[in-house]
Amino acid sequence: MNEGRGEQLLILFCILPVSVEIEIQISVTAAITSSIAFTFLVYPCLMLAYMGEAAFLSTHHQDIQQSFYKAIPGKFDSNIAVF
Repeated sequence: MNEGRGEQLLILFCILPVSVEIEIQISVTAAITSSIAFTFLVYPCLMLAYMGEAAFLSTHHQDIQQSFYKAIPGKFDSNIAVF
């Protein structure tokens, strides 16, 4: 009755660690990918947006309440409203 038990344990102790290792590698790869995307895509875009807003505010002091929306050039207004 317990003849297949050894084979089951062999499969459990051989295949389970491999599948766990694969899941860990996928998680690490996803974390690295997201940090690379943040470093090279999101952060520079945020910095450009903040620098553009600061440049706009340095010449238009009176528009401090809606500076982000007024800093967008006229031809891009409709595209920004869609997003």
